[in-house]
Amino acid sequence: MSKIRHLAIKTKDPSKLAKFYGDVFDMKVLYTEKSGAIYMSDGYLTLAILKNRGEATPSGINHSVPGGRHQGHRGEARQI
Repeated sequence: MSKIRHLAIKTKDPSKLAKFYGDVFDMKVLYTEKSGAIYMSDGYLTLAILKNRGEATPSGINHSVPGGRHQGHRGEARQI
């Protein structure tokens, strides 16, 4: 069975969102970056709380819109 192991969320205030996840889900800070990004975990799921850049990138992704950016799954290989 596949499981979500990693999520990334962009926000204007990573510290405020990290406090929320710490208080509500008892997640612990693993490390922080100079960029303002905060990485947290509950021991299974890793959460990357990224600082919103506010500019569009060449790839066309509008980073000025807060919200989820990517997720990682772990699962068994299946033959289709």
